[in-house]
Amino acid sequence: MKFKHLEETGYSYPEHFKIAFLWGIKMLNLSFYSFIHAFWPDVFTYTVSENIKKYAEEINNSKKL
Repeated sequence: MKFKHLEETGYSYPEHFKIAFLWGIKMLNLSFYSFIHAFWPDVFTYTVSENIKKYAEEINNSKKL
């Protein structure tokens, strides 16, 4: 089976799986911080927004092609 997205990024299925899985874990961590921040606004004030910016830059720089 061929995946168009894998062809576009240049990753093999195992490479893509590993990367996507690790990003999923990072996003779960950010969601935890976001929920805590919702109940207690003085904690994790910039954690989520700053990490989203950092992650967006990492993703944009990670393309193989």
